[in-house]
Amino acid sequence: MPVLESFYDVRLADLMTFLAVRRQGTVTAAARELSVTPSQVSKAISRLERALRWRLLARGSRGVTLTPSAIRATPLFEAALESLRRARRGVDAPLELTVAAPSYLLSAMLPRMARSLAPVRCRALQLSQAALSASLSLDQFEVGLLTQPVPLPGNWRADRIGRMHSALYATPAVAKGFKRPVTTAQLLPLPFVTPVSFSAGQWTPVQDGCPLPPNERKPGHEAQTIALALDLAAETGQLIFGPALAAKPWVEKKALVEVPVQGWLVEFDLILAVDVDRVTQKAHQTLREVTREVVDSE
Repeated sequence: MPVLESFYDVRLADLMTFLAVRRQGTVTAAARELSVTPSQVSKAISRLERALRWRLLARGSRGVTLTPSAIRATPLFEAALESLRRARRGVDAPLELTVAAPSYLLSAMLPRMARSLAPVRCRALQLSQAALSASLSLDQFEVGLLTQPVPLPGNWRADRIGRMHSALYATPAVAKGFKRPVTTAQLLPLPFVTPVSFSAGQWTPVQDGCPLPPNERKPGHEAQTIALALDLAAETGQLIFGPALAAKPWVEKKALVEVPVQGWLVEFDLILAVDVDRVTQKAHQTLREVTREVVDSE
């Protein structure tokens, strides 16, 4: 009976905490991933060690390292968690994944995800960053692509994939007419295509991170997606500010060019948020690899 009692003392949350320490390499980094304090992580590890009756971590002057026993047991812990996740989803449930993100991130990432995750069935859920953040706890999707850090529910994990940037774009003919260096003052007479949303019976400009706020730009065409806004800019000669990843197809076909503006440097992180209770570890790793490849190719 003592062995059985020890087994019942193992907490699922403590196993997940240990695996976070293994992934991150330090107690402090694991605490950040789990949105808890380092003290809580240490207590969880100590509790798990008592339940298992052997040491998981060796603590030294340079931090913590896995003991040989922990290294051997890690695949078993991961397999146990994966089995529980499969049980929660239902063994006979169809393999599917819903990814929530703004339209341009879905266009750039989801086709590659679908190819790499086959035979998983992928579903796109187009959401603004604000709507995505507000929906994380509603079980509407398993994966979210964020461009700024937000508080995550306990079953979600965030991976910082890499840096991206947004910039001003114009047709080659319009860009050729700018005096160098390009200043904000040169932009004021020219119309901007503005991404907008429609709610409560009115149109509202979407905050696109441009250093020149919407109310200071000369109004131009309006569109609900960045792809349509870029098309409008390319066809009508209006300016457009947006993510380089979104503009890449138009730049490659020379319909638009990036215009460096003095004092404008807009960078942001791409963050992969995953509900680890509903996404397998293998799929999670594949998502990290795919998103990193796309960001690196920006």
